[in-house]
Amino acid sequence: MNKDIVYLINPSSSQTWVLNGKQKTIIGRGISQNAENSLILLPHPTVSKLHAHLWLDEQTQQWYFENTSKNGSSIHGKEIQGKQVLHDGDKITIGPFDLLFCENLLNEEGTVEVKKPDIQSAKWENSPTKLELFTIYIIFGFAVVLFFFWIRKMFL
Repeated sequence: MNKDIVYLINPSSSQTWVLNGKQKTIIGRGISQNAENSLILLPHPTVSKLHAHLWLDEQTQQWYFENTSKNGSSIHGKEIQGKQVLHDGDKITIGPFDLLFCENLLNEEGTVEVKKPDIQSAKWENSPTKLELFTIYIIFGFAVVLFFFWIRKMFL
């Protein structure tokens, strides 16, 4: 069993791409066929035609991600300019796509193992703050009061 197989996974669609260490992988929405490169097609207007590259540096044996788009890419929410080393479990965001970089996805029995994030240390980036929640409750309460005044005026 080859333990050096590397994958890029789209968890929302369960689409999985095996990355070839001998070829550069090109990510984009309008890629022409090229025998020298592996291709990952992400059809969305916010994804550039040639958005990013993934490759294995043979000397260091490290995988690299290089953003080649003005539309931007991020790893764990941090905007990427140029190239960055990838690590097992890195979440790459390109347009609306969240992709997971996985090394050694298969265990000794040949079954898939995907590491779950640590819930205790998870950062809820899109959660509302206490001030935002307070503002929402105030606006909702005001709307309910106005609704009852309107109902009372209509029927009394």
